[in-house]
Amino acid sequence: MTPPADDASGTSAVLFCGDDYLADRGARDLVHERCPPEQQALGLETVSGDVNDSSEAVSAINDALEALHTGGLLGGAKVVWIRRARFIEKSFRASEELKKKLSALRDEIRRGLDPHMLVISAGAVDGRSALVKALREAEGVRDLGLPDKPYKARPVVVTRARAAAKNLGLRLPEPVAERLVDQVGLDSGAISSELQKLDLYLGERREVRTEDIGEIVTPSRELLAWDLEDALGDRRLDAALAVLDRLRRQGVQAVALMMSIENRLRILRRMRDCLDQKLVSLRQSGPKMFVNWSEGPETDRLLGALAEDPRKIHWFRAQLLFKQARHYRTGELNGAMEDALQTHERLVMSGRADPYTLIELLLVRIMSRRKGEGDDAR
Repeated sequence: MTPPADDASGTSAVLFCGDDYLADRGARDLVHERCPPEQQALGLETVSGDVNDSSEAVSAINDALEALHTGGLLGGAKVVWIRRARFIEKSFRASEELKKKLSALRDEIRRGLDPHMLVISAGAVDGRSALVKALREAEGVRDLGLPDKPYKARPVVVTRARAAAKNLGLRLPEPVAERLVDQVGLDSGAISSELQKLDLYLGERREVRTEDIGEIVTPSRELLAWDLEDALGDRRLDAALAVLDRLRRQGVQAVALMMSIENRLRILRRMRDCLDQKLVSLRQSGPKMFVNWSEGPETDRLLGALAEDPRKIHWFRAQLLFKQARHYRTGELNGAMEDALQTHERLVMSGRADPYTLIELLLVRIMSRRKGEGDDAR
């Protein structure tokens, strides 16, 4: 994906951070802007900040300081890029020597770098670092990270994915972008890679469809069971068994699949409870469903006490989960949860039974519909 456009004119030191992939892209774009490729042999110095310990970090900062002091050939302006500066990230343990060296770089920035420019790219940085503080003071920080809470991060990723698709000449409708994020997760680099695959796959056709996501996009390993969860929620037994067989062949652990099934049943039971207690109303308008939560202290008391407040689920995901919850009665979901817990126990304790067969039988029991039973029955 492409980082959001940001004017860095007049700034001699800029830090791109928060997201490894976007920070690297943003830094590279700025470097190319300030020092075009044809000038980079003489006017660009790239210093690797991808270090393992403080001593290596000190050496990297020394290299950057030396480059800033020497300038370009014949005294011209120089761009110095410290790429992947791990030594200012939250997880890095800085020695006293490194802290002093960071302070020296901070002082250099405060004195002014003109006519040179310092560009730094990093992941999630430590805001207490002397260097980061100085860059913030100079309004030189471009934070491309995501909000901590997934329900806040997801809309940002969807918006960025649609913008990145547009840059490739693709039309990515919001529901399809949501599906892409379902498949890939929130990783910017992975989404960018999948969009490039879609660009090649579509050829002259420029609009991405939901079926294209299923056909060509590689699911994140953490999200491989998502299709199984959706088939369970949609109460499509044939689809669930087909996905289960695919996941078995891909080597996904049966215990991980059981945890995914239990998680989806838990969410569906919560959504079903909200419908039964009339805490939410659903209104269908064409292909869209509008989710309207009731307001008042009773709703706040019932939902606010939950570990995960369902009102905070993104609207697109919420409408899909409510549609799925209407396929089951409350009693069915309670029974399914109990059955799933017992199956999980058998899967862990039994050394002879095939774990995938146990899951297959569980899915059959949960999704086999009694004759005459309709959706949204109590």
